[in-house]
Amino acid sequence: MNSMKKFLCILLILPIVSIAQDCVVKKTIDPYTKEVKVSTGFMDFNKGINNFLLSIDGTKTDIDFFVALSKSTNAPCFDNSSTLSIVFEGTRSKANFRNTGSMNCEGLFHFIFRNNQQTNSYLQRLSTMKVKSFLFTGSNGKIKEVLFAEEHQETLMQKVSCLVAEAKALLSQQ
Repeated sequence: MNSMKKFLCILLILPIVSIAQDCVVKKTIDPYTKEVKVSTGFMDFNKGINNFLLSIDGTKTDIDFFVALSKSTNAPCFDNSSTLSIVFEGTRSKANFRNTGSMNCEGLFHFIFRNNQQTNSYLQRLSTMKVKSFLFTGSNGKIKEVLFAEEHQETLMQKVSCLVAEAKALLSQQ
């Protein structure tokens, strides 16, 4: 009977372990500050005219989402008043963020979260709910929508979840 309980526990833990194995992030150390940084690298969400790249970087203090809209899509100009609305699949729920990057007309957009032991509610949503689309509002007021394919929705959820876990691990390092 005891071996049956062990087998059942191993069987229940197996899905968690298999998900953790998909968690691949790049770790780098800044040569000057010696600060450890984890990154997903650029993920290519190539879908017709909605080509864009997304990179998520985590440090001891911040988790930075960096979006690069393809230049071939007539990339909008962004400044500090530009916004991003993230629309979640199957709900009317949205998350709104301001551009925290520099003013540019190259389609580059940043939004940043503080890295804390307590996961930010928006990060929690990004790691557990499928994202339907990103709606960028440029400095001229024009809206650029980027739709996510089903496989990209899963990829985004997994990468956010993975990077948040790795970034939290940095909090306990000296």
